[in-house]
Amino acid sequence: DVVAMRAHLHLVRVANTEEVPRACVVLRIREYFLVRVKLPMASCRYELSFWAAPKSSPDGMIEHWLKYEITTTENCQNLLHSMEHPMRQMYGYALQPPACHQLGVSVLAPLQFRVQAGYVYFLAYIDPE
Repeated sequence: DVVAMRAHLHLVRVANTEEVPRACVVLRIREYFLVRVKLPMASCRYELSFWAAPKSSPDGMIEHWLKYEITTTENCQNLLHSMEHPMRQMYGYALQPPACHQLGVSVLAPLQFRVQAGYVYFLAYIDPE
């Protein structure tokens, strides 16, 4: 049984891999984990990996064996021009620590890292159990 989870997206290059910050968000609703991923650039290879906290030791995250290899084509929208672009500081999802999963709390909206000025509504899910 898993009580918390986090996901990491890595850009796979010929010489190395580079983590794409804030590219993934994991939401927990009851016993289900929902993973949302933003792929920043077209014509690239990515690796999506997961870390999980088992019920036996909820404070420690262990790398899960499940990994996805994702290849984007030129038809995908470019959200970033490169990983060195200045807009990468504003790219991605809002940070949600895995400790929120243990407490049964998930922020469902807004998910963007950058909240716009003006009226903004927040939607939170709180597990009744």
